[in-house]
Amino acid sequence: IANKDAKKIARVLGVGDIVESGRLDDGVTDADARAYAEDQWEYAVGQFAKLEEAGIPYTVTWGYNHDGYEGEEFTTYFGNSTNFTESDIGYYFSDANSDDYGKRLANYYQRFEVEGVKYMVMCIEYRPSDNVLNWADQVIKANPDYRVIISTHYFLNQYGEISEEYAEIQPKWDRLAN
Repeated sequence: IANKDAKKIARVLGVGDIVESGRLDDGVTDADARAYAEDQWEYAVGQFAKLEEAGIPYTVTWGYNHDGYEGEEFTTYFGNSTNFTESDIGYYFSDANSDDYGKRLANYYQRFEVEGVKYMVMCIEYRPSDNVLNWADQVIKANPDYRVIISTHYFLNQYGEISEEYAEIQPKWDRLAN
């Protein structure tokens, strides 16, 4: 925030692991573990709220292994923030009859403009299905005047190499990026 003007920060991008242990589904029955996860989510939302207050928009990718296993927690804690409710955003709809239809932050995009240049950040879940990649490809093709940034969780490992989890689907990513 202190560098917003000096560094001309137009947006912050996060690539997951927003919290360390954020799982809150029914499988978490230990009260202390639940309270710990809830505290982490509340802290994370509070920190991102500081960006909103400073007028810095953000795009955050859901991190599967720490941020919950289905994205519900991520959506619950971030989905109602001004950053998402007032942005140009689109979601992947896995099933029009599901409870998450219309608002789930596991796969989504945000479009925005910086100094006359149109951008779109495409956030794609960890190890996406073919359906998700096809959706992303269709969205990208439908927005040819946007520069696209594809964001996902743990694509590269700590050594800067393609992670084992993505190596097997690398050809699909290459097609999407091309």
